[in-house]
Amino acid sequence: VMASPTLGWTGRSLSLLDPTYASKYIPIIASVAEHQPPVWTNYFMDLHAALLLTPLGLVACFRPLSDASLFLAIYGVVSLYFSGVMMRLMLVVSPAACCLAGIGASEVLREACGSIAHWAHHWGAPPDRGGPEPARHGDGARRDGKGEGEGEGEEEEEG
Repeated sequence: VMASPTLGWTGRSLSLLDPTYASKYIPIIASVAEHQPPVWTNYFMDLHAALLLTPLGLVACFRPLSDASLFLAIYGVVSLYFSGVMMRLMLVVSPAACCLAGIGASEVLREACGSIAHWAHHWGAPPDRGGPEPARHGDGARRDGKGEGEGEGEEEEEG
């Protein structure tokens, strides 16, 4: 095995590293439809909304950079490369795209909520338009308009 020029690697494995290998040396592997490279519509049909959020998640993995985020970024890029070589490997890119899209969605929502909170803090509550002061519970007012102690036990027995 070590004396062979491919060092024991199969034709499918070598076609991952060199996409032209199978078409040059093993045409039977190149003729199988699932070993062909996918077109962009395959990515769109398989990944849907994750296709838009995955690049955002990839960028967010580098702020701040940790071991876990670096692993996810490398996993995403390598699986994207391998899925571009062979249609069958769209199954490999889907989990990476989902994880990166989740991080991307989280970053988008964090920025949006921060912007809304900043706007609410800057502009404050809307001005009071006048009118009656709403009743506050706990200061003697009740919802039925009676104060504390009113209407309770006022019935006298006739006798």
